Amino acid sequence: MDIGFDDDSLTGHSERTDGQQTIISDIDAKKCTPTGQYDRCYKGDITIRTSNSGAGRKGTFDVSLGHGTAKFDVKVPEQIELKFDHTHTGRIRDEDFSSKTIIEGKSLRSDNKGSFSYSGSVDKEDGKWNNVQVRSSLSDKKTGQKLLATDVHLNQKITNKLSGQFQRQIGFNLERSGKQDQEEYI
Repeated sequence: MDIGFDDDSLTGHSERTDGQQTIISDIDAKKCTPTGQYDRCYKGDITIRTSNSGAGRKGTFDVSLGHGTAKFDVKVPEQIELKFDHTHTGRIRDEDFSSKTIIEGKSLRSDNKGSFSYSGSVDKEDGKWNNVQVRSSLSDKKTGQKLLATDVHLNQKITNKLSGQFQRQIGFNLERSGKQDQEEYI
């Protein structure tokens, strides 16, 4: 994958092969006016084509960057949708830190209905991890049905600030093609 950017434009080119065909993507985006918490953004086109057919599908490409935040969105009709959204405050080694990340992907091809998702969040206050949560899911390429889903979380609540007592809850949930396993620890 080759990516290049300057103050006015962002370009990219990638090639990936599965042994039968090569999938090629080209990005051509121009600088746009950032909004909200973002300092820089690029919007433009992405074209995805295969080496077997010269024709390609054109879609949208959008990336926004800021201090402690990034967002990425790609949509190509009948091909793919990708989304990435991340925000954090502080640094992980600081006493106070929080972070939230969401990643979603979906194939829109008729021969591939697969999708995946991930979301994670953490909160740390006064050097203690108060909340950690990770969720993910994966679906079958042929049917689009959910194959696997996970939910792992840790929650820690202070019950008495004067004595320093707290309650900790750890949970794990795993779902596999309709079967569900769940564990909860307090």
